[in-house]
Amino acid sequence: RTAFSGPAPWDPYRPISPLPANRDFDSALFVTVIGESVYFGSSVTDSVHCLNIYSGSQKWFYRTNGAVRFPPCHYNDNLYFGSDDGYVYCVNAADGSLVWKINTSEKFGVVQNFFGVGSTPAIEENLVIVQVGGSPPSSQRVAPGQLDQVVGNGSGIVAFDKYTGNVRYQISDELASY
Repeated sequence: RTAFSGPAPWDPYRPISPLPANRDFDSALFVTVIGESVYFGSSVTDSVHCLNIYSGSQKWFYRTNGAVRFPPCHYNDNLYFGSDDGYVYCVNAADGSLVWKINTSEKFGVVQNFFGVGSTPAIEENLVIVQVGGSPPSSQRVAPGQLDQVVGNGSGIVAFDKYTGNVRYQISDELASY
């Protein structure tokens, strides 16, 4: 069963072709299954969806301002995920309500190369570990297409407190990646 019914909500070929939309749903290739719920991110609706695993009916969805390209990570009662809007999110797994969110692009100076937070967070004890890859202010002025001149600022990997979203530590000069 497809994740979305009806005409394609997004089709990259539509602007250049008179043919009908050829994509009827967002390919939900990566999912997280917990109990009777299946969770997946969508690059079509810029959101995380929660479906009933048996009926396929939608329980809830949480909309962001950018594509959610990877599945959320589940721990206890929460889901953790990143979005192309540059935020890392923590939402309640039962109802999709926001627990906390952090604008990593702003906080760590991520130079927009294409994606925002393009990875699934990892959970270790009380930490949410995320590939962020920020840069110092001098790299914010680098012209588009010259990413080889962008340098890191020690926020290649950031560990957030899983309950509050506060930064616990950051390491590495690796830049944001997909």
